[in-house]
Amino acid sequence: LIDQSHILQWISFADSEILPAACTWLFPCLGLMQYNKQSCEKAKEDVKKALKVLNDHLLTRTYLVGERITQADISVFCTLLSLYQHDLDPAFRQPYENVNGWFVTLMHQPQFKAVVGDIALCEKMAQFDAKKFGELQKKGKDVKEKGSKIKEEKPQKAKEEKKKEKP
Repeated sequence: LIDQSHILQWISFADSEILPAACTWLFPCLGLMQYNKQSCEKAKEDVKKALKVLNDHLLTRTYLVGERITQADISVFCTLLSLYQHDLDPAFRQPYENVNGWFVTLMHQPQFKAVVGDIALCEKMAQFDAKKFGELQKKGKDVKEKGSKIKEEKPQKAKEEKKKEKP
């Protein structure tokens, strides 16, 4: 019962402490949202705080809860995955040896590899690309416009077909 509550605490930690900061930092780098320097810098600091908590916890442990992989490890790993792939370059990762060891241990587990495949750790921190952001925004608008046109055409075609069916 105590282990179950610890597992839930780590899942909650991933959802409330890591995920918001990870999204705020990562999404502009992927061109998914506009870059805001203050928000990204705060997000980096929040990620550092979360990694410090994890690093301290993993100082004397192999896994987050108990002696084997639990849902806590899976949830936190998945929440950190995109950061490790795109933003956490070697210099950023360096102070968090325990987290890095835990992450690498999990990513080499056959069960993890079967789901996420081979993972390449970030070598160079991703940066916001205004051109890429503009292109993705334009594509998004084009898709929305096409979707609206299709929605308008369908009712018209249905009405025309009904008229043809009536004698």
